[in-house]
Amino acid sequence: LKGEINLVDLATAKTRLIGKHAEAVKALNVVSEGRILSGGWDATLAAWDLRQSDPVQRVQLPGKVYTMDVS
Repeated sequence: LKGEINLVDLATAKTRLIGKHAEAVKALNVVSEGRILSGGWDATLAAWDLRQSDPVQRVQLPGKVYTMDVS
């Protein structure tokens, strides 16, 4: 659904809600095992630890995220 980030277990096809953005999620990047970054059309960047239900950090950006990369 709009703005949701879900983790899918491919072995069981079960899904788990990781978190949400207010608008559509446009980009996801795996930073390390259990940690992801998401960017959305709500002009926010969020850092997620899959062991927690809330983002570790959320940053307001000057505009929508269309794409992103991690190095």
